[in-house]
Amino acid sequence: MSFVSSWLIFIVSQASEPDAKAPMKSIRLNSPAIWLTALSLSIGWGIRGNFGHEFGAMIPGALAAMGVVLLSGREDWRRRIAYFAMFGALGWSFGGSISYMQVIAYTHSGHSLSVLYGFASLFVIGFLWAAMGGAGTALRAISSAPWSPSLRSGS
Repeated sequence: MSFVSSWLIFIVSQASEPDAKAPMKSIRLNSPAIWLTALSLSIGWGIRGNFGHEFGAMIPGALAAMGVVLLSGREDWRRRIAYFAMFGALGWSFGGSISYMQVIAYTHSGHSLSVLYGFASLFVIGFLWAAMGGAGTALRAISSAPWSPSLRSGS
């Protein structure tokens, strides 16, 4: 769900580019790109288990953001990949502060309504986490030029 939200936010950001005079640049949205982004997120999620919480959530956020940028086919995004990774990591790290172990305990209950509540709550928590991560990743795609590499180099 989380990698899908990142791709959806990028698609929406394409429709609302800050510079209306610039031609629309398309991104390649195909099944291998989505699966490779999901794979990069899941590899980062495995590493996250060693660090936990906010710091651990930054790893899959940065990897997924870099995966989206590398597979998007947009050269202007590739030049700013470090910014995508930074904001993706920050967006996903906010989700690392969400507590979800209590609702996992509900999913292990023998009572069917408690199990339903546990899974519904996990869905909502996962959505909130993915929405913050996708919004952080998409921030660099839709923001105007304050972090532009040309401003950084002084030209």
